[in-house]
Amino acid sequence: PRWIRAVIRPWPGILAAAVLIPMAIYAPATRVTLIESQQKKVAFLREVVRALELKNVTVHAGRAQEVKLKSQMATMRAVEKFETILPVAASLLEPGGKLALLIGASQIETAHKRLQNFTWMNPISVPESRERIVLVGKDSAESPHAFRD
Repeated sequence: PRWIRAVIRPWPGILAAAVLIPMAIYAPATRVTLIESQQKKVAFLREVVRALELKNVTVHAGRAQEVKLKSQMATMRAVEKFETILPVAASLLEPGGKLALLIGASQIETAHKRLQNFTWMNPISVPESRERIVLVGKDSAESPHAFRD
């Protein structure tokens, strides 16, 4: 089966989970993993998954740095220490995997500098937002993820 992992902070607004959970309903053959470090949020996400009977969704209680799985896509939004977590998110990808970021326009340059081995699409503006964009990059490196300190 295809694997999609989400490195997310689903509160406030629970945007990433609000996108990935409908995707899991629409494509039940797609495996989705939601990663959350805060137990209160983990309990909420697990209850949503249980109530909707989503057999293809897993909620990982912990940090992305602890996950040893690989996937074709990872998503990330509203994380602390953006510069630090970018390589962690990239490490969740299979070769040629894609990373989708919901970020502020001011963070585009940081993403490009930290993940230089990625080929980036043009940013997509989020409707009704002044600065938020979606930035999608594809891992184009054959070697481990290179990034600059």
